[in-house]
Amino acid sequence: MEQAKNRKAWKTLCTVSARDILEGQWTVEQLDGLLLDFMIGFEHPHPLYRKRVTIVIGSEMPHWGKKFRNTLDNKSRHLVFCGKSMSLQKNRDVWLAGGDADTAVGFVRRYNKTHDHYNLNAYLKMRVFLALQIPSQTTIQMIKDYCDPKDYKDGAEVPDIREYQPMIDIFDKVDCLVDIMNGSAYKKGKNKDVELINSPVHRHIEELFDVVRIFEEWRKESKGKSEQYITSYTHDDLLWMVFGVAAVAALYLDPDGSKTMHQGRSGSDVCEHFFSMIRCINSNPTMKQCIVGASKVASRNMFGGNLFSFDSKANSGKTQVSAKEYLAPIQTISKTKKEMKKRKHK
Repeated sequence: MEQAKNRKAWKTLCTVSARDILEGQWTVEQLDGLLLDFMIGFEHPHPLYRKRVTIVIGSEMPHWGKKFRNTLDNKSRHLVFCGKSMSLQKNRDVWLAGGDADTAVGFVRRYNKTHDHYNLNAYLKMRVFLALQIPSQTTIQMIKDYCDPKDYKDGAEVPDIREYQPMIDIFDKVDCLVDIMNGSAYKKGKNKDVELINSPVHRHIEELFDVVRIFEEWRKESKGKSEQYITSYTHDDLLWMVFGVAAVAALYLDPDGSKTMHQGRSGSDVCEHFFSMIRCINSNPTMKQCIVGASKVASRNMFGGNLFSFDSKANSGKTQVSAKEYLAPIQTISKTKKEMKKRKHK
């Protein structure tokens, strides 16, 4: 029954809009101001079998965070919200004024920013933590300190906090989005007040709706001027990410909280880790070799010990055993006994 219910839920995503899915759990007032007239799931031919599979679009937070930061750094755009400009360069000027840029190695900085956060190249643009540390509470505090009159001498010109308030509001919502999608209550000793979503109408989903609302307000304010707003695909990814989580909660979870979803696994990182394990076995597999590798990875023996260690500076992991050792046939009991006898004789 449960499997049949799951299949029906997936099939439903291909036939109705996000509004149709959410209106069964949320009131019209709760969904006010949200753009919901789009599809979340689509049918697609299976590459191997003569049947169609359901592809659910749900953009993941790490990649969205990088695209959002890259939009701030886009020189062809002049982002404007509530009449105030927003850019990575503007944030960099605040950081430079704080003096952290001149801090020598080995000394404590006031904020977790470095030149790598602002002087981006192709490699640095791919680093998730650098992107997500821009729209963060640390950045918001850095801006507030920059505009604090207490840090200036008498008669000195103090920057107006109102010039940065729209940026603070956007960064605060994005930081909330990141915390919710990570699904981790504590990080480096800080209580994020985050929990796993366990009901169709959850407070975190309401908070995600508020994130979408402020971006919708920003989009409407731009009045079709694309250079004043984030890119269209970044906006679409935000909608799919938020409403993908909300739709799964509406279709799968029960109001009594008996089921729980880990919203942090709604992206493709889990799949990428799985593929990297397969690549450790064969770096360029065919379709059949990929299936064999997947079965090896999914077997119980694959998850014991420290067989795989992931390199944080690479897209794939590294094995701690050679490919020859890993692909060797499993020794039989009789063979093991023979080797033990040989060792005793020696």
